[in-house]
Amino acid sequence: MMVPQYARYIAAVVGLFLVVIDCISLVGTLIVPRPVGGRLMAWVDRLVHVGFQLLTAPVMSYRQRDRILAAEAATLLICQLLAWLAVAYVGFTLLLWRSWAAG
Repeated sequence: MMVPQYARYIAAVVGLFLVVIDCISLVGTLIVPRPVGGRLMAWVDRLVHVGFQLLTAPVMSYRQRDRILAAEAATLLICQLLAWLAVAYVGFTLLLWRSWAAG
């Protein structure tokens, strides 16, 4: 199947956009000393929080609920790293798809 050249250019622009957004989010979260939240990390945070709320909703014991919620921070950090990795992977894949087709 042959993909039109303009579609590959659009994919390259989308890939570049994803890589730039990913780098801004990474620098804003890990390097800048004040809270500089990005939308990517806000989505990940919201998704992890909702997941833990659904997980602990049927639990009635405070002690057991607290034990489950104690893992939320570590899970959030791992999910943030995985989100950065996934967005960078998709972005660079789209960029390389354009350059691979040109070569």
